[in-house]
Amino acid sequence: MKKLVDSLSDENIGYVMRSISVTRLPFPTPGQEHFEQVAYQVRVFRRHPAIRWQLRVFEQIRPSVRLAGGTIRDTDIIIRHTGLDDAETIRQKAHRNLRLALLQDAEWPDDPYNLMYIGESLIYLGRLQEAVAYLEKSVALFPPAASALGKAISLLSAARHHLDYLP
Repeated sequence: MKKLVDSLSDENIGYVMRSISVTRLPFPTPGQEHFEQVAYQVRVFRRHPAIRWQLRVFEQIRPSVRLAGGTIRDTDIIIRHTGLDDAETIRQKAHRNLRLALLQDAEWPDDPYNLMYIGESLIYLGRLQEAVAYLEKSVALFPPAASALGKAISLLSAARHHLDYLP
C-alpha cells in the first residue's frame, strides 16, 4: 500500500484491490460454517467533485471514476475483511442491508445486483420464500457474462434447497 500511495500522481485513476471476506454460511453444517468471498473493488481513487459513491448498500465507486473520465488499474494489494463470522452481527447487518436495498429498489427497480443483495439479506433473516422470489428475478435479469450471476444462482439454489426441507 505504501508503494502505491508513494507513486500516486494527479491522474484520475481508480485502483482495484482484492478483498477477501470470510463469511458465515447462511446454512452452516459441521465442518463447513464459513466461506471465502472474493471481490475486486476500487479502494483508492482521486478526490474529485464528480466522483461519488453510488448505491445505498454495497456501495460502488468504479462507475463514478469512469464517468469522470478516469481509468481503472489493478493492484496486487489484498484486503482481508473480517467481522462477518458471528451470526448475530450478520443478522443485524442483514436487517440494515435489507432496509437500504429496498429503498434502492424503490428508486431503481430491477437492478439484478440489488435484487441479489435483497435476496441474500432475506436468506440470512430466514425469510426464504421471499428470498427465492427476489433471487429468481435477479438471475433472470443478469446478463449471461455477469460476474455476480454465479453467486445469485448459488444463493437461489441454497434457498430453494432449504425450503424443500422445512417442516
